[in-house]
Amino acid sequence: EANITRLGPWSHFTDPYTRTYLLDFNDPLFQEIGSAFIEEVTSEFGSDHIYNCDTFNEMTPASSDPEYLRSVGVAVYSAISKADPDAIWVMQGWLFYSDQSFWRTAQAEALLTSVPTGRLLVLDLASEVAPQYSRLQSYFGQPFIFCMLHNFGGVDGLFGNVDVLLKNYEDARNFPNVTMVGTGLTPEGINQNYVMYDFMNELGWRPAAPQVSSWAADYASRRYGSNDGRLGQAWNLLMRSVYNNTVNTVNHGQYVIVKRPKLNLQPDKLWYSVSDVVAAWDLLVSVVQDKNQGLNIESQQIYQEYGANQSPPSPLRKKTIANKKITKQEILHKSIRLFKRSTVDGDVEAGDDDASGGEKMKLDTLSQLLQRTEAANFKEREVSEGEVDWRLIGDNMAVLVEHEDDDEEGENHKYVNNEYEQHKLERKIKLENSNYMQDEGLFAGSVEEEDDVRSRKEKINTEGVMETRYKSVTDQATFQHDLVDVTRQILQVVGGEMALTLITNYNNQVLLALQESHHLLQVILTDLDLLLGSSPDFLLGRWLEDAASWATNEKERDQYIFNALNQISLWGPTGEIHDYAIKQWSGLITNYIKPRWEFFSETLETSLEQGKPFNEEQFNWDLFTLVEDPFTKETNVTYPTDPQGNTTEIVVGLYNKYRPVFDSRLLQVMEKRYQKHLRAFSKTAMKRKRKIIKRKRGRQHIVTAAEN
Repeated sequence: EANITRLGPWSHFTDPYTRTYLLDFNDPLFQEIGSAFIEEVTSEFGSDHIYNCDTFNEMTPASSDPEYLRSVGVAVYSAISKADPDAIWVMQGWLFYSDQSFWRTAQAEALLTSVPTGRLLVLDLASEVAPQYSRLQSYFGQPFIFCMLHNFGGVDGLFGNVDVLLKNYEDARNFPNVTMVGTGLTPEGINQNYVMYDFMNELGWRPAAPQVSSWAADYASRRYGSNDGRLGQAWNLLMRSVYNNTVNTVNHGQYVIVKRPKLNLQPDKLWYSVSDVVAAWDLLVSVVQDKNQGLNIESQQIYQEYGANQSPPSPLRKKTIANKKITKQEILHKSIRLFKRSTVDGDVEAGDDDASGGEKMKLDTLSQLLQRTEAANFKEREVSEGEVDWRLIGDNMAVLVEHEDDDEEGENHKYVNNEYEQHKLERKIKLENSNYMQDEGLFAGSVEEEDDVRSRKEKINTEGVMETRYKSVTDQATFQHDLVDVTRQILQVVGGEMALTLITNYNNQVLLALQESHHLLQVILTDLDLLLGSSPDFLLGRWLEDAASWATNEKERDQYIFNALNQISLWGPTGEIHDYAIKQWSGLITNYIKPRWEFFSETLETSLEQGKPFNEEQFNWDLFTLVEDPFTKETNVTYPTDPQGNTTEIVVGLYNKYRPVFDSRLLQVMEKRYQKHLRAFSKTAMKRKRKIIKRKRGRQHIVTAAEN
């Protein structure tokens, strides 16, 4: 009989989805099956003599005895090399990071040295933040590749570790007798944060680390085909902030706005200054709004060495009127006085002085709502929250609210309020016979400037029959992607704050304020879906279309679509690792994330109305059975596979609507949270450093005592 054992459970999964059966490495069948498998694969596909085999990836071996681990390595390589004598075994080095308590020096050395030197290639999987080669003596002589993991689950959200990456890469290059043979990318998901992969891929070709500010300016020029200084400046702001996590934040993209709702949600950890991201947003939108923008017209290099010799730009601020400090009772009193909700149709209404009957409020009160709850969340602030100018959305709150209407045939159509027309830019480049046409003042440059551009940019293709035509920066797919992504980040921040405000209002037991924050959060999520739906890169429909394309019959199609939906939501039959691969995609927001918050908000409102405590366990089960699980099984729902609406017009509308909030105290609140995170990280790092020093001193003491 074969010697077969079962591994332990993985994550939160239960049988039959975990506890894999494992044939013992020293069983004779292991060699027979292993080599037969390699022979079958190579006969079908050929071979480049490189074979990936991860023996204990997030699985604990049966024994920590070095001799046992050495026999495992010998058995694996023997089975591979029996079928291909030139084989090179490629192993992910994740096990050495994820289970360091098991893979100590002796255990790692036993496994790594069981294979002839040069026949085992290790992928140091997360070298950009947690390289393992240094603690394992450059993998005891085995070659390794310095890899950037960066992303878990293919989640969205601007994120990177530029400075940490550069330092760790330079350390690797200078490590004594280093066996690094290359650089690699090992993300769990792609199609996000392109700048980090562009940056990483350059390092292996450079003799020295680049200056990030100069690199960012060059990146913007290459990415958009323009030398507009604002683009380089925007990327410098992003590279020094959201792409420069230096506090070792574990980022799985599970931000408040996309997580499963619960009462004890904590604010998203900030490793960056939100002010920088807002300033970058300002610059990108200004390129869209600027009537004097021109294609590839060189502008002054105002971004030269930005960040190295310039102070951060001060965000535009409106004057605020400082109010006296207010008590919690006064805050709650304002909640009741400023907000009303119709008991007939549920429409949010303004105060008595501003509205009557069923008239919908202009929704310019998000400012006061957030203002009231900031006091509860940040009591330590030096200045009263009454000083905040919380005019987040003002009269534009209803501008981008998406409506649905059924026509006579029952088909559902979506449209945008006519108010949004006031934000539209009736400016679009028309290329006709290589002549740049002016449309509503998009190009206000002189004729001489345009002639100069044409003289420099007109090119003939190899056949000499067609002139190359150039699009404006705003029409570039790369620019539109980044414009959507940065705007998405802004709404992610605003939405997260509103979700926390909702929870605070429940904890304060103010029903009217809770209902108001519920409504405003739904508006933000609607806007987010509208934004994402304008880009081909953030569509749930394309994800499902790709999955279905592999099916050969309807049954397979349904299964593949179910798998695709489950993976980005519950990931498991009952949500074993729910939200691990959550996405910010149009369709997923509207049909999954938004309904979750809707159900959560309604449950909280019922709790206050009936005077009963919130039952989280019951809520989670109801949410799963009524919202989450049905979403994964709705395999016949059709989602758009093509973008809807004009990206730049939508972004400008959202900018006019949401930008004012960042002229308020919110930036100071965010900065305070950021600094608090920095202090906590510094404190933890100092404790860790003391422990290391203490441990080293203890070892030195033992060695000295032994010598004596």
